[in-house]
Amino acid sequence: MILEKILMDDNVVVAINQNIDMLLEEVPELKYVINYKRRGRENLDLWNLTLLSLYNSFNDLSVRMTLLFKNLGIVLMNNMDKNSNEIASDATTDILKRCGYNDEFINEVSFLVRNCNSEIEDSLIEENFSLAEKLYKIQRACAMGVLSNDTNKNYLSGVKHKIKKKENCLVYY
Repeated sequence: MILEKILMDDNVVVAINQNIDMLLEEVPELKYVINYKRRGRENLDLWNLTLLSLYNSFNDLSVRMTLLFKNLGIVLMNNMDKNSNEIASDATTDILKRCGYNDEFINEVSFLVRNCNSEIEDSLIEENFSLAEKLYKIQRACAMGVLSNDTNKNYLSGVKHKIKKKENCLVYY
């Protein structure tokens, strides 16, 4: 799959830029994110914020897929009954189905998109460590640039500590 090949490249931003036509052919919804400027945040458009977070990301397909699709809700918002993350999650489900991904992967990425801007609850860390860790990696990639401030740093530091603590409790066979 073209999308997977591009997103799993070690230099994901270069891979996207070199294959932008193929990417937009496979996921035409992304063309709306390119050059989209949010009011009050004119220093970077959504596409460049997306590329920045991908640049800062771990090489994990569901993490990178989430980072690629999480801003779709902002540009597709025409239903005020839903927030942008819910809209992006619905769009992600449709896109991944169209691209032929399996239901388990679709559900995981859609969950991550829907929850990527929410606080990571202790219960999620306890009940589904893998998803909590991926949410942390997504939030960390987003915070490493534009959103870097003391509040975010303190929050992410706390989540990292909880995840490391849980990880040390896990027994690997």
